[in-house]
Amino acid sequence: MYKAHLLILLTIILSCSQAFSQSVTRTVTYTETTDGDSTNVNQTVSVVEFNYIGSVFKRSNRSSWVKVFPSRVNTFNGHWAGLQLGLNGFTNEDYGMYGSPTNDFMDLEQISSWEVSVNLFDLSLPLNKRRNLGFVSGMGITWNNYRFSESHTIIKDDNGIIRPVDIEENNYRKSKFMLTYLNVPIMLEYQFKGIKDRGMFVSGGVVGGLNIGSRTKVKNDGSKDKERGGFAVETFKYSGIVQFGYNNFSIYATYGLSNVFKNNRGPELTPFSIGVTLLNL
Repeated sequence: MYKAHLLILLTIILSCSQAFSQSVTRTVTYTETTDGDSTNVNQTVSVVEFNYIGSVFKRSNRSSWVKVFPSRVNTFNGHWAGLQLGLNGFTNEDYGMYGSPTNDFMDLEQISSWEVSVNLFDLSLPLNKRRNLGFVSGMGITWNNYRFSESHTIIKDDNGIIRPVDIEENNYRKSKFMLTYLNVPIMLEYQFKGIKDRGMFVSGGVVGGLNIGSRTKVKNDGSKDKERGGFAVETFKYSGIVQFGYNNFSIYATYGLSNVFKNNRGPELTPFSIGVTLLNL
């Protein structure tokens, strides 16, 4: 079963790589030296260009292949693959289903609530001749860590509803709720390719996420208690994303377009995050 899924994934990746490549013919000038004399020679070459991977040149009158990585001016390389680190939290909180008075049990210790993403690879598709505008997609994994501000954790009761559970203060250190997602972005990116601002870019779009894990963690001085799964988390999430950066560094922000928990199973929470990305590591 897993081998079949892996084969399908590899087939999709190879198909995308072929779709994002093109073969063109160019005339290039190079210098040949014979008996101390240098001569400029115009040579027609066949070029196969791969976005993100690079370009391969083959001279028509020689058998050797020369691999050349194109400059940013001549190719469109999107920005997604890399390491992201930022703060995450909730906004637009609604605890109406729990009655009054409202118990905001998902309130966070914001400075200790972190998001970490490893974006494994990206795929780019240019949309114009200048190759400074294009679509960007890829795949990544995100770990969202939400640290509660109060000494409690959460459980799912017999009716499938998320409830808070108080923790004894004795030796209590911290309590967290953690979610893991497999992400695929669809973004439109514009790259500034002028002489002075080359390397700057801005992008935006939507990131779709598949929830592949959820758990709580309570830490005392001498022990750690963990509960995995069963927290009525929505299987899929959707977030808007914007990025602004220069070369291999960017600032990003996301805003949730879907709720964290399933309808009527927990409070309504809109997730958000803001942080930095180190690209193409």
